Amino acid sequence: MKFSRLIVALLFVFTSVAASFAADSSEVDAITAVVKKHVNKETVENVYVEKVVGDYAAAIVSVKDGDGGIAYLKKSANTWSVLHYDNHITEAVLTALGIPADVAKKLAE
Repeated sequence: MKFSRLIVALLFVFTSVAASFAADSSEVDAITAVVKKHVNKETVENVYVEKVVGDYAAAIVSVKDGDGGIAYLKKSANTWSVLHYDNHITEAVLTALGIPADVAKKLAE
């Protein structure tokens, strides 16, 4: 468990330095709120919106007393919803969820 938490913490550091995406603060706030509501069974410490690609997004979630994970979201009719939340996901799973292959590749990178 501690190893997984360390990985999540390192992901936050690396992505905060290197990530860039085209989302304004209201989009980030909306994504964060949806993810926190979806993960309500765990105490969310932080949600970092890692990538927004068109109407899809990936957000890293750190939780208190747990491993956290990554939430993958889709925007439809100006509303974000969580498609999948887990510790690890592959590009193939993202495409199986209906995410276009080119977008799935960018989100999984």
